[in-house]
Amino acid sequence: MEPAVKLNVPDLIDTILCKAVVLHDPDDLDGMLACAAVFRRADCPNVLRTIFNHAWILSMDGASECGRVDYLKMRVALRFPLRYTGAAMAKAAEAGWIEVLHWWRASGLSLPTPVKMEKRGRVFFDLDQHGNATTPAAGDAVVDGLRERIQEAPLRGEIFIGARRMTARGTQVFAELLQRPPQWTTKLTLETCDLDFASASAFRNADMITELNLTGNFAGYGAPDEIAEPWLPRNLHTLSLHDNFLGKTAPAAILAHLPPHLTSLNLSENDLTEDQVLVLADNLPASLLHLYLSDTVLTPDGMAALAPRLPPRLETLHLNQTDFDDDCAALLAPHLPRRLRVLALSNSLLTDVGMSALAAAFPTTLRELGLSDNEEHGDKAVAALAAAMPPNLTRLDVSGTPLGDAGAAALAAAPLPCGLRHLKLQSCDLTSAGVTALAPALPRSLQTLHLGSNAIGADWVGALVANTPPGLSELHLPETGMNDDDAVRELLGALPNSIMLFDLNDNDVSDDMIAEVQTELMRRRIQVAAQAFLNVGPEALNVNLGQLPFPFPFPL
Repeated sequence: MEPAVKLNVPDLIDTILCKAVVLHDPDDLDGMLACAAVFRRADCPNVLRTIFNHAWILSMDGASECGRVDYLKMRVALRFPLRYTGAAMAKAAEAGWIEVLHWWRASGLSLPTPVKMEKRGRVFFDLDQHGNATTPAAGDAVVDGLRERIQEAPLRGEIFIGARRMTARGTQVFAELLQRPPQWTTKLTLETCDLDFASASAFRNADMITELNLTGNFAGYGAPDEIAEPWLPRNLHTLSLHDNFLGKTAPAAILAHLPPHLTSLNLSENDLTEDQVLVLADNLPASLLHLYLSDTVLTPDGMAALAPRLPPRLETLHLNQTDFDDDCAALLAPHLPRRLRVLALSNSLLTDVGMSALAAAFPTTLRELGLSDNEEHGDKAVAALAAAMPPNLTRLDVSGTPLGDAGAAALAAAPLPCGLRHLKLQSCDLTSAGVTALAPALPRSLQTLHLGSNAIGADWVGALVANTPPGLSELHLPETGMNDDDAVRELLGALPNSIMLFDLNDNDVSDDMIAEVQTELMRRRIQVAAQAFLNVGPEALNVNLGQLPFPFPFPL
């Protein structure tokens, strides 16, 4: 037994409970408040403050959005910091919480200003609550605010502008402001600002920008057929043109002048034409590490051009929902970069033939593999994957694929990589027999296990109890037909103290059992927090806490 530790009891309990609250699920407000209710504020002054800072619904913005005037009043009465943004009233108005708006009007609090100044090098322009976001005047107001901001101090770090329509005049003025020394902005985000090609290209001389996010704009509109010179900042390392209508509305040349030092390129949701894919293949920078092409149809001809030109240093490749089929797999397999770490192929058309060709070429560096919602997969495709399972995989997602119990058995026999941390098997047509076969093969490194939306019942519980990974932190069992309180109690007792989330939603489990689960999880978080704080073993912890002058909320 480890030696007893001398404790300053009130301070100790206050610190332990605060740490336990931070470990707890922020959505379980009732569980956190029940924990705080055990002690007087005089004994544990910081617990309630921690809960108010941890639970989103107790924040000023969260309470306003959810219509909880009582939480707003409580926060003021307790004299906790009143941090809020203009989104508080905007969300309340959108949801129709008139009583919340009346409270704000009568509160005497100053309303948030439209421009939020620097915090850790970031400048945000969040004007959703001021005026109509769809009017060009609202977007140009951002530029006027920026002009005033520059008069106070140079812009540094990051600028974010969202959901503001900006005119060509406003965009041009904005670009000129960024180029005026001594501005040091390196990251610029202009999401959903209705920027066309002319507006987006106005920033081409802003050489200080290394990260540019233009998600949700119209950069494909208005582009000339011939683009003779670069239209993007030349020093960019990260570029997102996600959802910018670069498909049939834009010429292929729009992808002919990519910045030469790019390390990350996002072209998802653009419906690229085959000609554009060919131009992209010819102009991919050799420095590229991350490429996102999800929701862009890739034909075999396009893949034949793209695959041989993938940069050898590429680490991330997203091809979700691209009609990626067996022909594409056969073309990609010989050219998979040897340093690839993340491969996402969700919503593809792979069968066991394509999966076999691809799996045989997986590099040993592969860490994350996404194959969810591939309805053509079936157990044969999973068996092909199992036969060539990447040895260093840490995340595997085959959710929404009809692998069935035969596929689960194939994964169990693979075996699963010893370093696997996250395994997702939702909606895989599993039964209790499949989970029973898989449980003994779960690696000890596993942290997250998703089995939701499978009719597995409760007969498999004994197999998982006997083979529970010691570091499991999340177990997801929604819509699994779990209707046996005793089985839930047995499973809960076998889960390690590391468990942070035990999801039993949409199951026929009694309310008393749900309450028991919440109480037990909170008890474990308290114990984990206490042991981490004291740096002692459970024996010494039990000895000391057993001598406390007032009752601890849960037995340790």
